[in-house]
Amino acid sequence: MHRNRLETRRVERLALRFGVLLMGAVALTACSKRGSMADRTVTPDTYTRAYDARFKGEETLGWGPELMTAWSRLGAAGACGIPYDRQAALAKLEAMKPIGTVAHELNGIEYHAMQAQQVKGFCTDARKADIRAFLKSW
Repeated sequence: MHRNRLETRRVERLALRFGVLLMGAVALTACSKRGSMADRTVTPDTYTRAYDARFKGEETLGWGPELMTAWSRLGAAGACGIPYDRQAALAKLEAMKPIGTVAHELNGIEYHAMQAQQVKGFCTDARKADIRAFLKSW
């Protein structure tokens, strides 16, 4: 009986993580406003504008500006080759918003790393300085 309960909890956690990932995918594809992070396809210009403005309003896709900014700076750090303690960052993200580290990695950090990599010339000296300042203060 005890083993079944543990297995049920494990399945529930996996389902929750999948649900969070699916929710993020739905949020990214559900809206069709032009020039928004909620567009089905986020253009490099749209992403750059939202990144530089630290994600306000609908650009947060419901996650909130603090979490979206953290995800974007950590993703940009990866895209720009700036090292940081990924495990410590995931622990801090999970403390901010307990949705599971897999969700933070995929919906957050990796999504933003992919977006930054698609922007030609994204890793400017100014953005690298901003990323380093964020990592230092965060």
